[in-house]
Amino acid sequence: MTPMDTSSFILLGDVGGTNTRLAVTPCDHFELRHTRVFEARDFATFEDVLAAYLREERISGLKGASLAPAGPIENDQFKLTNNHWPVATTASIKRTLGVEHVHLINDFEAVAHAIEHLPAGDFVEIGRGTVRPGRPIIAIGPGTGLGMAYIVTAPDGRRIVQTAEAGVASLPIQTERELAIARHVRGGQPRIITEQLVSGSGLLGTYRAIAALDGKPAPLNEPAQVAEAALARTDMVAVAALDQFLIWFGRAAGDLALALRAEGGIYIGGGISPKILPRLLNGPFRAAFDDKPPLERLAKAIAVYVITADKPALAGCAGAFAQAYPALLRMA
Repeated sequence: MTPMDTSSFILLGDVGGTNTRLAVTPCDHFELRHTRVFEARDFATFEDVLAAYLREERISGLKGASLAPAGPIENDQFKLTNNHWPVATTASIKRTLGVEHVHLINDFEAVAHAIEHLPAGDFVEIGRGTVRPGRPIIAIGPGTGLGMAYIVTAPDGRRIVQTAEAGVASLPIQTERELAIARHVRGGQPRIITEQLVSGSGLLGTYRAIAALDGKPAPLNEPAQVAEAALARTDMVAVAALDQFLIWFGRAAGDLALALRAEGGIYIGGGISPKILPRLLNGPFRAAFDDKPPLERLAKAIAVYVITADKPALAGCAGAFAQAYPALLRMA
């Protein structure tokens, strides 16, 4: 088969610890094409994933690439937080793809960049709030950890995206029961941090902790199983675990919203949130978010949305690349 000429395309990548999602977009407008998902366990390196994508999709002659790995980016290289792959560098990626321009951003930077490029139908509001244009915006969400980025508006109107480390903040514990659950999950770790409990593994850990404290069975072994059983109400320990998860997540998000006065809105992404959307909308999250005396009035006024788009990070990768290289990619 003859390779497809994609010399007017940009490669986009949402690089997670479990799966990598790749696609290309034309340079003259944003449109996802040749979208593929690769399982990390099937490859020895990230570069092997890229090579397989080019080969299997018959792609050649790209203009550049924009990639969002789930891990810190330092000195033009990254190592995924929960993955066996070695360090990947912009130099090795350029060699593999045969491109001159590689743009690396954190995975939640990509989510933040995506906000202005997704259609209104990709957002579902939790509660009621008001978006104040020009005020800070937060993108946050649980997955393998607790990711976060925020957006501020420069005097010239440009949106500037910054990363943050919300997951390592101290957990907002308010009751003896919560402390007992957190201690059970923490084990021998010296400090209780938010993403130990507001994450996929944290949901499972909370489920097991509640079962142990209450002398109940805990037959579920995956975070997705706990979420599904909670939504279906087939396991009441799972119901309690998901609600406690949402209380902690709501408190943490509300604290950050007030700390930054994020009156431009809170946007919840990550792999877990769309899957638990019914309970996010009708459970204890928003009440915990708003419970900020003496500043409840400010908290309640902040708009909160869940991002329901299937691949928002890919749109964010495109938006970030267009901002960095406006001569190479236009979004519309």
